[in-house]
Amino acid sequence: MAQRILFIIIFFLNLLPPNTTGYKIDESCVEEGAETLVRDGMTSAFEMADAALNRLGEKRNDPHTLELLGWIFEKADKDPKQLDMGKTQQVLSDIVINYRDEVRGEVSFKDILC
Repeated sequence: MAQRILFIIIFFLNLLPPNTTGYKIDESCVEEGAETLVRDGMTSAFEMADAALNRLGEKRNDPHTLELLGWIFEKADKDPKQLDMGKTQQVLSDIVINYRDEVRGEVSFKDILC
């Protein structure tokens, strides 16, 4: 379940412009009482992106990592050790670097509203 949520978050964050500087929680979320829920969700998403980067980096050959890669990127004729994960690592790295900060105050055209 967590892998699916991470995939969905990564998918949508990957659609954002590359010059984004952070995210801002929209006032409507504050008024609805969802500010903490959104902030916690964003924090969790970035923690999962960090964990995924760690798994694809230092722990790439860990048996649990290889099993997970096999499930996510299942290819009958491909060993998970042979998968090229460069693009995935780049997307995760971009997410962690470019979108992690919460913007407070005025919003610029480079900010994402949540």
